Amino acid sequence: MAITINGSTNSITGLANGGLPDGCILDADINGMAASKLSGALPAISGASLTGIAAGITMAQAWRLNSAFSGEVTPITGWTKYTENNASNFGGDMVESSGIFTFPSTGFYMIETQGYHYGSNANTSTCIFPRFTTNNSTYLDQTKSYTNVPNLSGYWYSTSYNKHFFDVTNVSTHKCRIDSDGNSEIINGDGTLVRFIRLADT
Repeated sequence: MAITINGSTNSITGLANGGLPDGCILDADINGMAASKLSGALPAISGASLTGIAAGITMAQAWRLNSAFSGEVTPITGWTKYTENNASNFGGDMVESSGIFTFPSTGFYMIETQGYHYGSNANTSTCIFPRFTTNNSTYLDQTKSYTNVPNLSGYWYSTSYNKHFFDVTNVSTHKCRIDSDGNSEIINGDGTLVRFIRLADT
């Protein structure tokens, strides 16, 4: 069948499938393609080639306090990576030294503290919470939620929770510590945890 080029309709007839030589259609010639035209097996796409897309959650880790203490402590020390009873962690490890946590990579993190508090016959407000630095020196106070215990007869137990977001753009300067606030409470290591979750690329 003869190949016919029709200038009035901008069409070509008589061309068999695969009839064009390789390399004659350039990327710039393809303005768009309907999704319905994509079929069959597509080639693998490397994540390294993607831009403008957050990597998603790539790290989640919990640390447990080893022993109880009383009163206000800045920073709290004695943390151990939580691995008991088949507890799962994944991604790069946080590094703790003298109560200061260093992040394994840059990224946008969520830090959650859970304090288990114990006392007797006291009217108190108490909590544990994170403080952050962006210059490896000055740790700024954060808004925090307390557990409030009224005057009671006998012993009491309570739990405080605090959650914060932290954009770590430099692992050498952006660090975290966990502090306690309140009066003469005892924080029990069995239920006192800090959790780090990397939510996305920074």
